[in-house]
Amino acid sequence: MTNFGFNDLQFNIDELDIDIRSTLKKYLRQDDVVNYFGSEIYVIPLELDFVDKSKLPAVEINVSDDGTEINAQEDTQIQYMSNITVEINTYTTGKNKRQDNIKLAKFITNILQTSQKLGNYYCRGLRLNQDREISSITEGVNRRVLRFSARCDNNLKLIYSK
Repeated sequence: MTNFGFNDLQFNIDELDIDIRSTLKKYLRQDDVVNYFGSEIYVIPLELDFVDKSKLPAVEINVSDDGTEINAQEDTQIQYMSNITVEINTYTTGKNKRQDNIKLAKFITNILQTSQKLGNYYCRGLRLNQDREISSITEGVNRRVLRFSARCDNNLKLIYSK
């Protein structure tokens, strides 16, 4: 059993995942988004492995750290900075599925690149590294992947582009 002391500073990826999910859910339930898509955007639970066509449009969110911590001391319990990746898959269907997916991706990008409070963190905006349409397993579904990166100051709970 590890006995953590006064100087412990660890990155909590689960807390950040929850904060990003709840922030996106809040924005994806706004009237202008619901009116445009005809329904709320379904945020796929982390445990779900597939997209049910009846739940589209949908967003899948994966928040991870890249395993590198920037330590200011030799003490491995102190992680001052952590590099993070946020991957979002967007799914749409229907007559204008491609156009709708591009619109959804742009909306999400605007949300994540805006300076704002994200639950327990303050985010100055994430850097968009990838915005690409990819093939979908499900016929008639348009899929797009967005990949963002950032650095988290674990002491200040401040997220910023790296």
